[in-house]
Amino acid sequence: MEKKRQALNHHIGEKFPSLPLLDAKGNTASINLSAADFTIVDLWFKNCPGCIVEMQQFSDLLKGKETQVSIVSVSIDPFTVWEKLFDGGSQRFSFLAKPVTNWQHLLIDFTADSTAPVGGATNNAQYLAGKLGVTGYPAFFVLDKKGIIKATPASAVDYIKTAVGGENKFIRFLKSPATWKSVYVLILTFISLLFYIAFFNKIIARTLKR
Repeated sequence: MEKKRQALNHHIGEKFPSLPLLDAKGNTASINLSAADFTIVDLWFKNCPGCIVEMQQFSDLLKGKETQVSIVSVSIDPFTVWEKLFDGGSQRFSFLAKPVTNWQHLLIDFTADSTAPVGGATNNAQYLAGKLGVTGYPAFFVLDKKGIIKATPASAVDYIKTAVGGENKFIRFLKSPATWKSVYVLILTFISLLFYIAFFNKIIARTLKR
């Protein structure tokens, strides 16, 4: 995981490359960087559990932040697979049925790139690995209005809540269900609580003696 993170972080400060993208009608498309202060490019595919968990939270998270942040979800699936996800026929992808102003959906088609194949790529995933070092999904790139990569967060949801929404990272950590699912974290929290109780009890005892 750390190697995957480093591969993405290596591109921070660079200009996000032009990618061969298609819209839902199969027309050539591009990423709109002018709509918001920051644009998060979300690379994903249909059978990626982590991708779905993130995307299910985007609609509510983006409300009221239209000028602050937008998300462009770029699928690496075949066009025929991708387009069916928006027809409302699948309960799993029902969250895609309602359009969101600052959430754009595009598809990458590396065969449309005149410079392909990159590094011997034979599919979209290999193409992105050669272009951006993407070897795990979801992968996120935060771009400014000039297309410069400002960050490559592990979670777009966490990034928006902290960097855009101003939520304290520690509070975010405490509120996360994943935090409290960990027995290890619970044990450490309990031990820390006991330590602080004992510490403050000593301070109170010393104060009373004076």
